[in-house]
Amino acid sequence: MRKNIKTGVEKEKFASDTSSRSVKDWAKALFILIIGLTVAHLGVTLFLLSGMALILLRFLLRDCQKWSIFP
Repeated sequence: MRKNIKTGVEKEKFASDTSSRSVKDWAKALFILIIGLTVAHLGVTLFLLSGMALILLRFLLRDCQKWSIFP
């Protein structure tokens, strides 16, 4: 808890408060973000290349036609 200088009231510090992060902490957080995005994009790319996406798409389209209100 931090005290507000003007009012003297203690203010709760949330985990998303980045005002006291150092440059090293920012670099570490950015590195983790980039690694996570890379892994996610590789996962999607490999899923699409594996052919499983076509099977899933066919399954979904078949169900959409089955429950469609238009003939």
